[in-house]
Amino acid sequence: MGFSLLSSKYYTRWHSEHETTVTDDTIALTHQLLQHAGFEKVVFYDRETPLARIEYMQWAKDDRKLFFVLFKRDGTPIALCWLTEPSATGSQSFAHFATLGTATPAECMEAGRQLIHFIGELTTIRQLVGITPVVYRHALQFAYGLGFKKLTKLEKAVNCLGKSRDAILSICDIASVEV
Repeated sequence: MGFSLLSSKYYTRWHSEHETTVTDDTIALTHQLLQHAGFEKVVFYDRETPLARIEYMQWAKDDRKLFFVLFKRDGTPIALCWLTEPSATGSQSFAHFATLGTATPAECMEAGRQLIHFIGELTTIRQLVGITPVVYRHALQFAYGLGFKKLTKLEKAVNCLGKSRDAILSICDIASVEV
């Protein structure tokens, strides 16, 4: 029902077209945490201006995506994941992750791998696809730690930081992610 205990350390709540248990207050808090950590510009790299709170709320609650918030067991939100553009069969989807600066990268990676495993149980998705700007080396290392594998470099694939930039196309086979 929009909530799942992932382990003794982490749980998730999500918003989808069919259900939500992510409150508006929680969504607003994730926006504030992204801004405070300086990660909003990384997440929304294709924008020149920050999102207003109402824009962020609309973005998070867009029914064309499956939006997850990862929490520590004590209720601290630590990361976001959103899935977009599912394939016609529903077996593949683009995946996007962002940490919130409230936990270590290792904790976020551990919770993220658990979430990926859960996504495989919750949905028909079997592979997650990522496109990450090359200039975001930390984000690439995070993706690899989650279980994504590089497929190729896409030349000038994204508009990022005011320029056309190369990106890495990667894939994560959900069944192969170690939790």
